[in-house]
Amino acid sequence: MVTNMLGDSLIFNRLMWVMSDEDFEEVHNLSTTHFKLVNEHFDAAPERQAEIVEEVELLRSRKAALFAKYQN
Repeated sequence: MVTNMLGDSLIFNRLMWVMSDEDFEEVHNLSTTHFKLVNEHFDAAPERQAEIVEEVELLRSRKAALFAKYQN
Protein backbone atom coordinates (compact mmCIF):
# COMPACT_ATOMS: atom_id res chain seq x y z
CA MET A 1 0.00 0.00 0.00
CA VAL A 2 2.74 2.47 0.92
CA THR A 3 4.67 1.65 -2.25
CA ASN A 4 1.52 2.25 -4.27
CA MET A 5 0.96 5.59 -2.54
CA LEU A 6 4.54 6.66 -3.27
CA GLY A 7 4.17 5.62 -6.89
CA ASP A 8 0.90 7.52 -7.19
CA SER A 9 2.55 10.56 -5.63
CA LEU A 10 5.35 10.51 -8.18
CA ILE A 11 2.89 10.16 -11.04
CA PHE A 12 0.82 13.02 -9.65
CA ASN A 13 3.89 15.24 -9.31
CA ARG A 14 4.80 14.57 -12.93
CA LEU A 15 1.26 15.10 -14.17
CA MET A 16 0.85 18.44 -12.44
CA TRP A 17 3.49 19.85 -14.80
CA VAL A 18 1.68 18.78 -17.96
CA MET A 19 -1.97 19.12 -16.90
CA SER A 20 -4.03 22.12 -17.79
CA ASP A 21 -4.72 24.44 -14.88
CA GLU A 22 -8.38 23.47 -14.96
CA ASP A 23 -7.67 19.74 -14.82
CA PHE A 24 -5.10 20.17 -12.06
CA GLU A 25 -7.57 22.21 -10.02
CA GLU A 26 -10.21 19.52 -10.55
CA VAL A 27 -7.81 16.78 -9.39
CA HIS A 28 -6.89 18.88 -6.37
CA ASN A 29 -10.56 19.43 -5.49
CA LEU A 30 -11.35 15.74 -5.92
CA SER A 31 -8.42 14.80 -3.70
CA THR A 32 -9.40 17.29 -1.01
CA THR A 33 -12.95 15.97 -0.99
CA HIS A 34 -11.61 12.41 -0.84
CA PHE A 35 -9.50 13.19 2.24
CA LYS A 36 -12.44 14.90 3.97
CA LEU A 37 -14.63 11.87 3.33
CA VAL A 38 -11.97 9.52 4.69
CA ASN A 39 -11.78 11.56 7.89
CA GLU A 40 -15.57 11.57 8.19
CA HIS A 41 -15.68 7.80 7.65
CA PHE A 42 -13.94 7.06 10.96
CA ASP A 43 -16.73 8.55 13.12
CA ALA A 44 -19.72 7.96 10.85
CA ALA A 45 -22.62 5.62 11.40
CA PRO A 46 -22.47 2.36 9.39
CA GLU A 47 -25.06 3.64 6.89
CA ARG A 48 -23.05 6.79 6.26
CA GLN A 49 -19.85 4.75 5.97
CA ALA A 50 -21.41 2.78 3.12
CA GLU A 51 -22.39 6.04 1.41
CA ILE A 52 -18.88 7.40 1.86
CA VAL A 53 -17.38 4.30 0.24
CA GLU A 54 -19.60 4.85 -2.80
CA GLU A 55 -18.70 8.56 -2.94
CA VAL A 56 -14.98 7.78 -2.73
CA GLU A 57 -15.26 5.26 -5.56
CA LEU A 58 -16.93 7.91 -7.70
CA LEU A 59 -14.16 10.40 -6.88
CA ARG A 60 -11.52 7.81 -7.76
CA SER A 61 -13.11 7.12 -11.12
CA ARG A 62 -13.32 10.85 -11.90
CA LYS A 63 -9.66 11.28 -10.96
CA ALA A 64 -8.65 8.27 -13.05
CA ALA A 65 -10.48 9.74 -16.05
CA LEU A 66 -8.55 12.98 -15.69
CA PHE A 67 -5.25 11.12 -15.36
CA ALA A 68 -6.08 9.03 -18.42
CA LYS A 69 -6.21 12.17 -20.55
CA TYR A 70 -2.48 12.65 -19.98
CA GLN A 71 -1.18 9.12 -20.30
CA ASN A 72 0.56 8.22 -23.53
